[in-house]
Amino acid sequence: MSPKIEKIRGEKITLSLGLAHNQAAVGTKKDVKWDLSRQVDFKITKLNGDVIHSGQVNWEGAQFWVSHPHIIFDRYIKIDIKYNNQQVVLEYDQKYNNYEHLSNFYTEEEIEGFNYEKPKKLAKGSTDLVFSSPFDHIEHAGEDEEARRTVVFLSYGHGQGDALLFEPTLRKLSQSLNRKISVVTKRPEMLFNHPCIEDLFLLDTPSKQYCKRSHDIFRREKNFDVVISRPNINIPFRWAAYAHTERSAHFLGFCLRKDERNMKFFPIKNQDYSFLKNYVVCSINLSSPIRFWSFDKWNKLFSLLNKHGIKVAVIGTPNLPAKDLGHVRSKFRANHSEDLDMSNVLDLTYKTVEENYNIIDSCKALVTTDTASQHLCGATDTWLFLLGTAVHPEVTMPWRQGSQEYKAVNISGDCVLYCSSNLSYSYEPDKVFSTKMGYKRTNASSYALVDDACLEHFDEPSCHPQPEKVFKEVFKIYK
Repeated sequence: MSPKIEKIRGEKITLSLGLAHNQAAVGTKKDVKWDLSRQVDFKITKLNGDVIHSGQVNWEGAQFWVSHPHIIFDRYIKIDIKYNNQQVVLEYDQKYNNYEHLSNFYTEEEIEGFNYEKPKKLAKGSTDLVFSSPFDHIEHAGEDEEARRTVVFLSYGHGQGDALLFEPTLRKLSQSLNRKISVVTKRPEMLFNHPCIEDLFLLDTPSKQYCKRSHDIFRREKNFDVVISRPNINIPFRWAAYAHTERSAHFLGFCLRKDERNMKFFPIKNQDYSFLKNYVVCSINLSSPIRFWSFDKWNKLFSLLNKHGIKVAVIGTPNLPAKDLGHVRSKFRANHSEDLDMSNVLDLTYKTVEENYNIIDSCKALVTTDTASQHLCGATDTWLFLLGTAVHPEVTMPWRQGSQEYKAVNISGDCVLYCSSNLSYSYEPDKVFSTKMGYKRTNASSYALVDDACLEHFDEPSCHPQPEKVFKEVFKIYK
């Protein structure tokens, strides 16, 4: 038994037992039947041992799930699983993994003050995050045109960067309508305090189902107008081939001019990180294998910068596990032979989004892969050094002062095919949809594989640059 957490969303945890075939099946080899009568004992606790939830569930096929309202209050949890006389303990950090978890929006002290009662709404600067569906919250609004609201459902993307990339489109919508708008998103923390937003809602299950049932992206409900930002279902969609800053505008049928593509971030507090003015800040996140620059490369870069008297700080979540991609993940971890050496750098990891923005805004340069920090940097005047991956830099590089070249340097590796944003890998399916990848996909027209693997089947991510090349580019701005 090798159980793992498949997903945590809100109060619900989905787990799989990871059983071998002969552990889970009964009957003859030719006529295998799954044994659904066996039960799984589980216990969810805080790290200090206090029990959040415990019980017994029937195992059905590959997965089972448990749900309890207290799950959203405790950031660090342990899950004890007992099945067929085997016992396994899993530990999990919910922050930013569970996008409905309160730790995304509150401090630990604030959460403790709620006494396990979910707040109705949270005031963050000029915006409110409402913990109920937009339909329930707006139902009492007036029906006259002056009182009507416009509610935008940001129905694509899972990451913080996806929400921030929506910001220029949001700003243009608000300015065009000459009023604030409401936004429904998985990552509201990226849009707190935005002057164009009236209130924010989480893209919970009812909201997602509403988007799926809605064939039109513009709808008129009784008390509010709806705009659903999603890919047009009638055209082939390549996630990584769309220019990221403009894609939400394109989904809604309009373009952003060059001077409209810059992103803005509105911190509630401007924290003082002025001592970082000559620092290089390195953003390290284990978001996905193809975007993760290995620890041994980071360590080499730290050493080169320190050797030449350049101070280094580190932000991000370097110990947060990348999503499990099975054989693909292990393939690209082959050259990650070292632990991260933080002995000669300033550790600023595991900060809030707002703190990361203030850090990036204060330092001289940011070195990062394609992550949320890259887009936060686009809202500052800081130098950006983007480590090459499988996506073309013109797809992901932020716009500043009407250009993607302003204080921005892309540093590619030996391979510059940029396969994840190269259309030939969509329209020549044998390049992608083959058993070499270990699985088959059938719908090439909607192929949107970005993070899973090298589509040329290299054993190492050759699109990643070497540390010496990165150092040479960074050192140029210190001469």
